[in-house]
Amino acid sequence: TWETSDDRIILDYTSTGFYAFVVNSAKDGYSVVPEMAADFPLDVTAEYVGQYGVAEGDANKAWRIALNQDAVWENGEKITADDYIYSMQQQLNPKMLNRRADSFYDGDFDIVNAKNYLYAGQMAYAPLGDAVAADLLAAGQEVYVDMYGFWGLAGALDAEGNEAAQYISVTDDVMYRDLGVEDEKADEAWVSAKYLYDNYLAAGQTYESYAGQYLATGSVAPETPWDSVGLKKVDDYTIDIILNKPVEEASFYMPYNLSSTWLVYKPLYEECKTFYDASGAEVDSEDKAEKVTTDYCTTLEKSIGYGPYKLTYFELDKQFTLERNDTWFGYKSDKYAGQYQTDRIVYTVIAEQATRLLAFLKGELDTVGLVAADMEKYASSKYISYEPQSYTTKISFNTNYEKLLEHGTNSQVVVIDEFREAFALALDREEFATAYTAAGSAGYGLLNYMYAYNPFTGALYRDSAPAKQALVELYGVEYGEGKEYATLDDAYAAMTGYDMAAAQELMKVAYDKAVAAGIYDGVSPVEIDFRVYNSDTIYVQMFTYLDTQVKEAVKGSGFEGKLSLKMTVDPDYYETMYSGGADMIFTTWGGAALAPFGMMAQVYTDASDGSGNQMEIGFDTTKIMLTYTVDGKEVTDSLRNWTLWANNSTEVTTIIGALGEFADYDYETRNAFYAKMEQAYLSYYVTTPVYYRNVASLESQKVNLPVDTYLQLVGFGGIPFMTYNYDDAAWADYIANNTLEY
Repeated sequence: TWETSDDRIILDYTSTGFYAFVVNSAKDGYSVVPEMAADFPLDVTAEYVGQYGVAEGDANKAWRIALNQDAVWENGEKITADDYIYSMQQQLNPKMLNRRADSFYDGDFDIVNAKNYLYAGQMAYAPLGDAVAADLLAAGQEVYVDMYGFWGLAGALDAEGNEAAQYISVTDDVMYRDLGVEDEKADEAWVSAKYLYDNYLAAGQTYESYAGQYLATGSVAPETPWDSVGLKKVDDYTIDIILNKPVEEASFYMPYNLSSTWLVYKPLYEECKTFYDASGAEVDSEDKAEKVTTDYCTTLEKSIGYGPYKLTYFELDKQFTLERNDTWFGYKSDKYAGQYQTDRIVYTVIAEQATRLLAFLKGELDTVGLVAADMEKYASSKYISYEPQSYTTKISFNTNYEKLLEHGTNSQVVVIDEFREAFALALDREEFATAYTAAGSAGYGLLNYMYAYNPFTGALYRDSAPAKQALVELYGVEYGEGKEYATLDDAYAAMTGYDMAAAQELMKVAYDKAVAAGIYDGVSPVEIDFRVYNSDTIYVQMFTYLDTQVKEAVKGSGFEGKLSLKMTVDPDYYETMYSGGADMIFTTWGGAALAPFGMMAQVYTDASDGSGNQMEIGFDTTKIMLTYTVDGKEVTDSLRNWTLWANNSTEVTTIIGALGEFADYDYETRNAFYAKMEQAYLSYYVTTPVYYRNVASLESQKVNLPVDTYLQLVGFGGIPFMTYNYDDAAWADYIANNTLEY
């Protein structure tokens, strides 16, 4: 399954979704059209009453998809319902544990029993709920503490170096080091499951009310037959999808959730599998295997598609070519008349910007991205286009103390909160975005201006009062009577996040705390390793700016003259960070601009140990408590659980019991809840937003973009609607006899 946005580049050409969002006829927005589906989803919930958890009166939970009967693989074989069933079985294969499997059991699109099928045969834990721990223990049943969820001990080690499991029996007194307590001799620097139960979760203790959520019973998850999973073949060209929760605003969100498919080609997929037993030794069949891996779609020979283009050449990190797939159904349909005029697409990796730009100016490329240095010359070009993106680029810290100690460079000082806050305040984001990006804008929040909290009105999250309030409070900009700024809007407009004087004062505090806690000896050099993808000019310039600002920030503190950043080129810097091997990196998240409320649960709070998407290693949001007051009632839970609630998880029983489902609230109220979650996360400065990504590029005189203004969900219209002023031969003749001016 794909993991990064780079993987999706090829998939976007070689596959297509059940539904597509395309430029509308007025060229001022989008239309939704069926592609791999033959028609729009049909609500058939009533047909499943008494099955799959569907009750009388339910609606919007079971959906029938009529499949496009003209759809074929690029080799001409028909794509039928059996392909979709097989492909989902592989997506949810318990022996593969595919990274994208959670797309089908987490959040809004939660297929009945998908998760149970995926984890069948593994040890499963269920929260106690209303059960009483003492009664279960008296009856001889084992009860477990959720060590990660309740106390944030993911990655914690015992004295022998053994890592804590997530669930440990309440009778187990093995002590684990809580790295959130800086002084290992302090109270609760070492805790056991027994200690946490006896002192916090047992009857009469402080957090007894949370026992139903953080205490659990355990059992081996039963085998879940495929027939119980909510994906059904109705006939050769019809499937039903049955969900655990009704889809709200289904006319939009069903096509939105099905704007891609999960298809793989069975014969090739099976060929690409490798099988391993429990010891890691390779075996000859899946039946004998404990673990299965695949290298499907990793080379040209192991790839096959069903979209408008097919992959015809692939050389990793150098070039790939896509050519017209003549078997694609769209080329035989009047619905696509005049579209897809492009017959061949070549992506070439050119490392240096100067070389890329020169190739474009010679007519060898049809589009080229611009960098900050290009803007003085090309900002007013009639061939320039500006594409806003949903991505925010940030600087993320590793705060796993034990991992940082292993680096041996005293970089463990970054675990001090004041150090990270000082770093954030030392950055002039406006200056950074202007100097080092072509079209980026200063970034202050996790989510940028592309996110709409209400997809039907288009109301933008970042422009809302709660989201503005979150950031002005974070950066200390005051407004109101007697304050510097009269209104929230005035304060927000003036916000810069830059205060070097405050940064210098915080660095003094950070130094003193690091020494007092025994984290730093106060005299040795401190070298913080900043990993970057490559060493091209722009990365060097960005790094130099950051190093300069940090050295200015430490002036007057004990760090002065001792602390510096070190740039390390690491093409796998994300993986290095996940393993705890980096101190700081640039990180970027975005996507799903019309579904913002799931973002934090999916990529910011999911796994502080590097096993998920979260890149702020060591920042355990299960230990960060956040309180909301709703109708005069205070509700407190972990930041992780609040973000799960916003992602429509049914597992956060304490919050749901107190407040109901997140989806029960109107969009304005959801937005207000979410802004506080974003503020809470940012207040620990484990990640510092730097700029909101926008792309400036020059488009060749050879081509015409469908629309001049960027449109939500469809951009500038893309390859399907691109037209040409010259064919290849005419263009070659033109550039041979003319100088291109942009």
